[in-house]
Amino acid sequence: MIDAIQLLLVSPPELTDTTNLSEDRIFMWLDVASIDQINQEPGAQDRGVSALPLVIALCNTMISLVDDTYFARAWCAVEVLVMQSLLSYGHHRHLEHQRLAGTVQGRLVPSDRLAEVRDVAVNDMKYLLTKPEDRASIRFLARQSELLARDVLRKVT
Repeated sequence: MIDAIQLLLVSPPELTDTTNLSEDRIFMWLDVASIDQINQEPGAQDRGVSALPLVIALCNTMISLVDDTYFARAWCAVEVLVMQSLLSYGHHRHLEHQRLAGTVQGRLVPSDRLAEVRDVAVNDMKYLLTKPEDRASIRFLARQSELLARDVLRKVT
């Protein structure tokens, strides 16, 4: 993750659109730290899940830390779907940090995965989940992403 942030700071503006970005102006939302994954209090996780589209919309840049299973995991796929839907407004960037073989170093590349993940609402059984009871939340968030998009989801069919 540190490599991804360092790359964001030194990448050309054409890639990141971060011409005025400096270390003291980076505010991060960390998925696993920001949505309570273990709180057993009724509704605690649901509140975080319901806010996910808003949190992603507040980010001007999302960096997906991609590995071999990243796009096969339901939570990752739905987060990507939300951000890919927001790209249609032209105010957001979605980058992938792809690790170089045998190292923690990587490279940032623009992400264009809408066609790959757009079926998460209707074909969610192909995506991996640790807790099967999360499928309803995945479907809910995937459908919300359709509301966020500017006709882009209908064009990808």
